[in-house]
Amino acid sequence: MRSSRSRILSLQTDEIWDVNEKASESWSRFLKVNNPKIVNNFVGLLKSSLKCTYCCYSSVTFDPLWDLSLSIPQQKRKISVFQCLDSLTRDESLDGEDKPTCSKCKERRKCKSLSSQRFPEILVIHLKRLPLDRFVEKLNVLVNVPLDRLDMSHYAADGSVAFHYDLYAISNHSISGHYTAYCKHPYSGTNATIVVFQKFHQI
Repeated sequence: MRSSRSRILSLQTDEIWDVNEKASESWSRFLKVNNPKIVNNFVGLLKSSLKCTYCCYSSVTFDPLWDLSLSIPQQKRKISVFQCLDSLTRDESLDGEDKPTCSKCKERRKCKSLSSQRFPEILVIHLKRLPLDRFVEKLNVLVNVPLDRLDMSHYAADGSVAFHYDLYAISNHSISGHYTAYCKHPYSGTNATIVVFQKFHQI
């Protein structure tokens, strides 16, 4: 694959194309510099909308969706993955230095929202259990995830196709740096298999 995870393709909104045309062009450009076999299975398209709260003008950018990185609230013992998804996609008012200037009315009043323009065949969800502060313990909040038919229609952009996902694998990270993986048995679909991944220098 020619590009790395850090490469981000963004296509600014203008008044020539509609949103679906911009999304299609953004996806076509991304496919030109990436392995289509990997992209078609693991990558989606994230739509980021900025709306001016003064004149209601909206601008849209599109970025490759490699995974959904979800924050976990520290004050709760048990939540559902839908609560984490709602937190990621809810409207966010940008304040202070984060508040951009509207390209139309020049006022610094913006509201940001996220949605998925294109879902991948295989969706990777990352639960952010390790705080940025290394002195804070790992978050052990229980997150409920449906085993079958995770409905993502609420997080789909207007006009896009929503997916339902079945959970088939989990990767766990321990404080020591090791990883363990649990996956459904390829034949029975019920028995769990445990795989231990050693550190790179030990392989």
